[in-house]
Amino acid sequence: DVVFPDVVQTESLRAEFVLFFLEYLRKQCPG
Repeated sequence: DVVFPDVVQTESLRAEFVLFFLEYLRKQCPG
């Protein structure tokens, strides 16, 4: 199995999750 593509995909998904989570917190906390 090729490891690098999986690692890149994981990094990308992690970044997407972080952005989504930050937006979620921003909506939870007024101001």
